[in-house]
Amino acid sequence: MKALPQEYQLLCEAFDALPGIGPDNARRLTEWLVYRGNADSMAGVLSGIASLTVCEGCNRLARMSLCDTCTSFNGTGGMFLVVDSESSFDRIRSAGFKGPHFVLHGELSPTRGVGPSDLKMNWLFARLTALVPDSLLLATGGSVEGRATAEYIARRSGIAGRILTVPEVLEQLESSVE
Repeated sequence: MKALPQEYQLLCEAFDALPGIGPDNARRLTEWLVYRGNADSMAGVLSGIASLTVCEGCNRLARMSLCDTCTSFNGTGGMFLVVDSESSFDRIRSAGFKGPHFVLHGELSPTRGVGPSDLKMNWLFARLTALVPDSLLLATGGSVEGRATAEYIARRSGIAGRILTVPEVLEQLESSVE
């Protein structure tokens, strides 16, 4: 049997490198994209994503070093939200949160080699220094890593705050609306 082209193998490897995919699913995704999908469209989307940067204020995708949302929060005081993931932030924002924020895109985990620099915490602490919030709302997962991440940020920042899981934050936001 003739080996498949190198590009096919490289695409399989790229999909396999994604979390939760694995080699079998990577081959399925590659096969679907090659034979049934629109590879040109996918290539265009990936090129567009590659042209984006990450906002130094909130650690979310942006077109410039500071997104429009972060440039609008330039005063001091108020509450500052730190959240573990983009999906958690979307849930909290849809529940009514409108203040300054930072998305970590993970949690500290020495066993997996994830340290403060991997989560761009230097950007977080620079933003906290610039905005001088009155309090922090640290919304992380309920795991040991999530709690340790929140505790690390609370201690390092020296700013009073509350450490809650994302469901607890959502519950509080919903109860304040009623």
